Amino acid sequence: NLDSSANITLDQTNLNLGTVNAQSEAKISVNARAYSPGKALLKITVTASTDSDNIKYVKTVPLEGVSLKVSVSPQFSLLSLPKKNKVNVTVTVENPTPIDSTDTKLFISVKTGDPSGFRVSNAIVELGTITTGTSKQVEVELEFTKEGDYEIAFSVNSTEFTEPSTAVFKAEVHSRPIAILDNYHPTWYTAPYLKNLTLFLNQSFDVYILNNSLSHEVLDAAHLLFIPRPDNAFSSDELTLLREFVANGGAI
Repeated sequence: NLDSSANITLDQTNLNLGTVNAQSEAKISVNARAYSPGKALLKITVTASTDSDNIKYVKTVPLEGVSLKVSVSPQFSLLSLPKKNKVNVTVTVENPTPIDSTDTKLFISVKTGDPSGFRVSNAIVELGTITTGTSKQVEVELEFTKEGDYEIAFSVNSTEFTEPSTAVFKAEVHSRPIAILDNYHPTWYTAPYLKNLTLFLNQSFDVYILNNSLSHEVLDAAHLLFIPRPDNAFSSDELTLLREFVANGGAI
């Protein structure tokens, strides 16, 4: 019996071992195949009759179905039309399974958002064969022409792995200039205490509340960065980003 959260099948479920002589053993082989990631519990029940008794023996064996793994970097980007409407996403496809993946394909589609506001040169990317224990990387340029919140799905399947593995890239696209309110480095003057400032900025900007450290993914699209008395130190990488931001016309 198979108690499974994954799509796993067995080639045999009932086997007759016949007579097993005393002090001997009988061996059988059951093949399990996983079609999607997930875990399963294989329950093996053996029943037998002897001259004097009936015997029942139960053993459980954990199984785990693994498939191709896909990841994207970055996972999020803030975009401003027309200042920054394109982003390059690196897609990594790994094969941790014991079999090669042939005729592997990457499919790119809009999961949420306006499909007419999204462009990609190739919606299907041929990856060929990914041998066991290896990976492949591709860089994909995404272009956005309409504002909104987008989720872009990167799905991979192959001849051997028909159930797709998927990673999601998120984009927040604005048509107005973007002002970033730093809510990460201050510990006192945080966003909840600056509602009036946010309302004031909203007259001319779309306000993005930053709850993480500075990165290209958010700063490259911004026009204004507001830092209300930072208490937490900026890292050397963040200071470099700030210098680049000002050199490219951004205001702090």
